[in-house]
Amino acid sequence: MSDIVFLIPSDPTIGINKATLTPPLGTAYLVSMLLKHKFSCRVIDTSISHKEDSEILKIIKEEKPWVVGISANLFNG
Repeated sequence: MSDIVFLIPSDPTIGINKATLTPPLGTAYLVSMLLKHKFSCRVIDTSISHKEDSEILKIIKEEKPWVVGISANLFNG
């Protein structure tokens, strides 16, 4: 069971292949601080794991976290 689950949705417009994906540094900073303060965390990065929505929901139901954080990147162009 994780206290907090972070979900990083994939963005098909970023990266031309797996080698060009940008790591989720903001989420990594949050997780490191939470771990330091004894919270358990799980990160689901769908850019790497390619999990379907049903799989993600199953994980969240099994983990029973206090909080689910969803990452969002917004670009103005």
